[in-house]
Amino acid sequence: MSSDTAHLSEPQHDCSFRELKRLVIETTGLSYYADKDEDLCGRIQRRLAALGGCTWSAYLQLLQNQETARVEWDHLVEELTVGETSFFRHPELFQGLRERALPDILSRNRASRRLRIWSAGCSTGAEAYSVSILLAREYPEEFRDWSVSILGTDINRKFLNQAREGSFAAWDFRGSEAEQIQDCFIPRGNRFVIRPEFQRHVRFAYHNLIRDPIPREEQGLGAFDLILCRNVLIYFDAETNKRVVRQLYEGTTAGGWLLVGHAEPNIELFRDFTAVNVPGAVLYQKLDQPVSDVGPGINGLVERRFANRRGLPVTMSTQISRTAVDRRRTLGTECPPGTERAAAGQRLQRRNAPEISDHVEKSVREAPAPSLRTALHQCEAQTACQPMEASSHLRLAMLRDQTGDHARAESSIRRAIYLEPTSAFAQYLLGVFEQRRGRKKIALRAYARVLSILNGRPDSEPIPDGEQLVVADLRRLVSLQQEALNEP
Repeated sequence: MSSDTAHLSEPQHDCSFRELKRLVIETTGLSYYADKDEDLCGRIQRRLAALGGCTWSAYLQLLQNQETARVEWDHLVEELTVGETSFFRHPELFQGLRERALPDILSRNRASRRLRIWSAGCSTGAEAYSVSILLAREYPEEFRDWSVSILGTDINRKFLNQAREGSFAAWDFRGSEAEQIQDCFIPRGNRFVIRPEFQRHVRFAYHNLIRDPIPREEQGLGAFDLILCRNVLIYFDAETNKRVVRQLYEGTTAGGWLLVGHAEPNIELFRDFTAVNVPGAVLYQKLDQPVSDVGPGINGLVERRFANRRGLPVTMSTQISRTAVDRRRTLGTECPPGTERAAAGQRLQRRNAPEISDHVEKSVREAPAPSLRTALHQCEAQTACQPMEASSHLRLAMLRDQTGDHARAESSIRRAIYLEPTSAFAQYLLGVFEQRRGRKKIALRAYARVLSILNGRPDSEPIPDGEQLVVADLRRLVSLQQEALNEP
């Protein structure tokens, strides 16, 4: 018997087991096993037995081999994760969702008529389906004709497959009302299958909370109005929890809600949210903050740089107009006809929608807040009719940022980039957003992409969708932002 095999009963003395334990915690975030060698050993040994009794070192190599790792990690995660769940678990939390969070979301999103929900660590799907049932039964009229999306994610692919089947045992309904089970499920043998009308808004996908970026709906559009991440953080260590909660905050739209388990650690983790007390539970809301608290928006960073260094006005719209006027005076000419900008305008006219774009640009520059919101609603309507037009999403981003809806403004920018990756102006605005959020490296990469797109173009060429800017102007703006990011 090899020493490696002999140590299977004493894993703490085996260097391969210690490395395996480190790899498991690093990959899954399950620091719950940091001081539970016996439990972890027993779970891994079930996989060793299934593989014919291989050693710790051989199993470690299996998990590190690119060709075999994916499948074996899925099997191991099935052993390591807990599938404890039930419908409407912690009823007080669902009561708070019913009476506080959903009415607030309904009010905030009445114009867009969109609702995006994420159940993170969804296990076999009871939570996601509970939310779907709640919406259908408690708000049958209010959310009628809305675009509703409920995404359930988990690291356990076996759980996800069970969730997609929508089949549950009687134990999953402990605490549920008999009427609810009868109305929402179809009995099949000793199991219950959720009815199709409660499945149609729900989908499930693999997601690793500690390794994968926040999932984005519709090819990168938008943050979530409601995130449920219950009884997940209890398995992570303090540093991992800080990173995950920060991601949850960034993945929540302005005014959106976060629901966590009543046993989650350290309330200080959620200090960026506002705690909302309801009977028997605490909900967290990402309240709209004044601009002074969240830092400058898309326009603010540009305004500040120009105001401080060039003595230009402190509104981006005025600054852009002044920049364009000064540039035309320097060149001694207006923007030449037949350019890309003019062609883009002609394409808009061919779509019989010039009044929308004209009104949007005028509103951004001149209108008070109520008119801005009118322009925003009109632009949202145009974008809904032309969802594949990157320029529509860019105008929508500018308006949303003007009205303080920074999260959705960023979503619009990302949508525009998805549709038109070579849009220099969209890449520039993305850089500004990342700079505002303190992501220096990502912002610098976005600015580098702008310069790459502009490489070789004449200084006087207009920037498509760039609010009268030309190539020289945008290069100058990028230079200022890069200088700001590289300041000590």
